[in-house]
Amino acid sequence: MNERENIAKSLIGTQDTFLIDNNNIESMNKTMRLNVDPLTQKKLRAMKYVNNSQSIKLETNRIDEIKRKQEIEGKFYKTLTYVQKAKDLKKSDILGKMITDNSNNNLSVSLIAGKPHYVYFLVHNSFVNEEIMQLVVTKPEIQEETKNSVIKQDPKEKDGLTQLRIINDPAEWKFVCESEQLTKPQDYNLITAQNYVLVKADEVVPVLIKITSFDVNMSNGNYQIWVNQKNGTPIYCLNVTLVKVVNLVDHVFNFSLPDNKNSTIKLNNPFKQDPYKTDQIKKNYYCTDSRVHLEIDTVTDDFYFKYPVPDEGSHRELNFYFYTDKYQSMTVLNWRVNVFSLIK
Repeated sequence: MNERENIAKSLIGTQDTFLIDNNNIESMNKTMRLNVDPLTQKKLRAMKYVNNSQSIKLETNRIDEIKRKQEIEGKFYKTLTYVQKAKDLKKSDILGKMITDNSNNNLSVSLIAGKPHYVYFLVHNSFVNEEIMQLVVTKPEIQEETKNSVIKQDPKEKDGLTQLRIINDPAEWKFVCESEQLTKPQDYNLITAQNYVLVKADEVVPVLIKITSFDVNMSNGNYQIWVNQKNGTPIYCLNVTLVKVVNLVDHVFNFSLPDNKNSTIKLNNPFKQDPYKTDQIKKNYYCTDSRVHLEIDTVTDDFYFKYPVPDEGSHRELNFYFYTDKYQSMTVLNWRVNVFSLIK
C-alpha cells in the first residue's frame, strides 16, 4: 500500500474528530485533493464553510462594536463641547450678576423733564498692563401704563423718553464743558464712537455721562454702565437709579377739536423777533409724540403742526421741549398741549 492510500485511510478513520482552524486551512486544501470518498469530501467542505462563516461573523461583530463605541464617544465629546460653550457664554452673565450684587458704585438722580444731567464716571485700570476697555449702557424693560384714558405719549415712543448715554463726540464734550462750566479733560478724544477707552496701568480716565428724561411717570428706573475688557469680560459697573422726573411746565395750551380728523394746531412763537433762535428751536425741539412735526408759518412766524385728533371723548397730552443748540443741552421753553376730541 503506497503512501497516498495510507493517508486516505487515516483521514477516513478520524473524520469524526478532525478539527479545522485557521492554522491548518492549507493542509485541509491539500487533503481535499486526495482520493477519498465523496462523503468525507462533503464533510470537509462543510467544515471549511462553517469555519470561514464564523470568522466573517466574528469580524463583522467586532466592526459593529467599534462603530457603536465610536458613536457613543462622539456623542459624549459633542455634548462636552456644547456644555463648555454654554459655560463660556454664561460665564460673563454670572460674573456680571456677581459684580452687580456686590457693587458699591451707586448713583441716585432726580431729574427735571427735558433738562440734561451731566456726571463724570471715572474708569480705572487696576491691571498691571495697558487695557482697552469698553463702556456699555443697559436699560430696564419698558412697561406700558394707561390711566383714566389719558394717553401721555405714543407707546412706541416710550423707549426714547429716557436717555442715558456716554458722550463720545469730542465737539459735544467740549461744548458741554464750556456751557455747563464742567471740568475739562486732558483730551476730548479719549473715547471712540464705540465707547472704547485706552487706559494705562493704574490710570483713571474720566468719561462724561448725559442723563435726560421726558417721562414724568418714571419711578426708580434702573440703568447700568458697564466697564468691560476688550473681550467682553465685565470688570465693574455703575448702578444709576432715576428716582423721579419732575415736569416744570411754562405754559399749557388746550384745544378742543373734531374727532378722527387731521387738524392744524397753531402755537404763538415768543421768539419771532429772533429768526435765528426760531430756526434753532424748529431744528432742535423735542415732542413726546413723534407724529408731531413742528413748522413755522411764513406769514406770522408762529409755530404750527398737524395732528390726528383721537376718538370722541379722548384726550391726548403732548409735551414740547425747546432747545437752541443741536446737543439739547439747555431747555429754553417747556410747553404742554392738551388735545380734546369734541363730543357730538
